[in-house]
Amino acid sequence: MKIADVNVIFNTRIFKLIIMPTLIHITDVQIQLDHTSLEGCLNMPENAKALAIFLNENDNNRFDLKIKYIARELNQHGITTLLVDLLAIQEKKEYENRFNIRALSRRLVKVSLWAMQQPKLRFLAIGFFGAGMGAAIVLQAALIAGHRIKAIVCLDGLPDLAREALPFIKAPVLFMVGSLDNRIACLNNYAYSMLHCEKEIAIIKSGLNLFNEQTTQAAELTSAWFTKELNTS
Repeated sequence: MKIADVNVIFNTRIFKLIIMPTLIHITDVQIQLDHTSLEGCLNMPENAKALAIFLNENDNNRFDLKIKYIARELNQHGITTLLVDLLAIQEKKEYENRFNIRALSRRLVKVSLWAMQQPKLRFLAIGFFGAGMGAAIVLQAALIAGHRIKAIVCLDGLPDLAREALPFIKAPVLFMVGSLDNRIACLNNYAYSMLHCEKEIAIIKSGLNLFNEQTTQAAELTSAWFTKELNTS
């Protein structure tokens, strides 16, 4: 099964979770497609000031815990987060779907358009967060969406896969790269040189025993970037 187009109809199941000091409204989301559906999780703090859409690869343990931790940090700073997996379970059975950056970026744009139509989200400035290959997807999607996307954050990403889009991106971009990953650092430096927008590269500590410290640093940098660029301060 190839990637289907999004029909932006969401079914939700609403919960409330108190994470002091912020009350978070947690909504499980089903995005209906022509032949399948996507899963997402919308975490909305009281008096939210912005929305960050995360690409959540549930089958990628390397990024999954970090992404969820970073999203929770944003919630504590008044930023709503939507974690969405752009591939349905049946679509993942065809391995090439995972690398169809153009199709996935178009799907991400449609998810962002849905958000703009929701009463509680429509007035929130939107940012994208992508890790790994997700970095290329959010960069490509930001080009398609244009001025509607106000900020981008990429963690240990492969932004070079969106090389054709890089010179034309307008939204401010933050690249975060592990200090020991020379290959990823080179790819991010290359992509950085092609950007003509506001941009920054941050080096974060990496190592087998530094998961908590690395993730905390990434969360703080992401929160600071979105707070500044989405004007939530």
